[in-house]
Amino acid sequence: MKRKLLLASALVLGGFSLTQAQSITGKINLSKGQKFEEVSTIKANTSMEMMGNQMETKTETISNNELELKDNAADYLFANTFKRFRMNVSMMGQEQKVDTDNKADLEGPMGQGFKDIINKTQEISVSKNGLVKDIKMPGGDGASAALAAMNGMQNTYSVGAPFAAITTFGGKALKVGETWQEKVTTEALASDITYKLESVSGGEAAVSFTGNTVIKTTTEQQGMEMKMEMSGPVKGTMVVDPATGLVKKRNTTMDATGSMEVMGQKVPLKIASTTESVITKK
Repeated sequence: MKRKLLLASALVLGGFSLTQAQSITGKINLSKGQKFEEVSTIKANTSMEMMGNQMETKTETISNNELELKDNAADYLFANTFKRFRMNVSMMGQEQKVDTDNKADLEGPMGQGFKDIINKTQEISVSKNGLVKDIKMPGGDGASAALAAMNGMQNTYSVGAPFAAITTFGGKALKVGETWQEKVTTEALASDITYKLESVSGGEAAVSFTGNTVIKTTTEQQGMEMKMEMSGPVKGTMVVDPATGLVKKRNTTMDATGSMEVMGQKVPLKIASTTESVITKK
């Protein structure tokens, strides 16, 4: 039961032209064959109540992925290869660590699910306006739970949601100080986010955002189904390459409340999380 709670806690953890007037025109301009390295760090403090007892959990995960643009004709087809995942969970006075570069960890109870996805490639089809159209997942019984732990609270890649690695700035020309709104409703995610173009300088566009998000996840681990629903305010910043639409850095803070249903019990949750994603060209 403790191992399952440890994994469940990890689940909490998803051409631009620049003018002298500091404006941008939203259009993705990435070339076929381009490769990128993505490193995402999620830190979360979780408070959950079970059988009258309050439990505090601290979780930190670091995931390393390689993105490659395989096609840019009708849609953008990205290959997302999972390279490494590290997780550190502290709960009830005990610490649990997993590093997929450590073969012994992969054979342990927390690492089994990650064996199904490490060095495997996920195909993500993205529309020209930056929305995820389809995801082909690597197989394996533990893949869904492991992917949820790697993607964390932000639901980084979800069908119907914007592809987090790129942005079209709302698909319109913007000047510094102007805003655009992004509303998403899928089975797993409902969000209403307002973005603001803060500055354009030195080949980078600085963007701030704020709004509200509802996240629903259902995963299965060792035959046990876990359902989670969380909602709360979200805010953050992005650094974007205005020449390509690539989101070079994204920082997100979320304070959420909700519940997790496991083994027929509904557990109240409170989560404070921060996520940093950095993408660099290879």
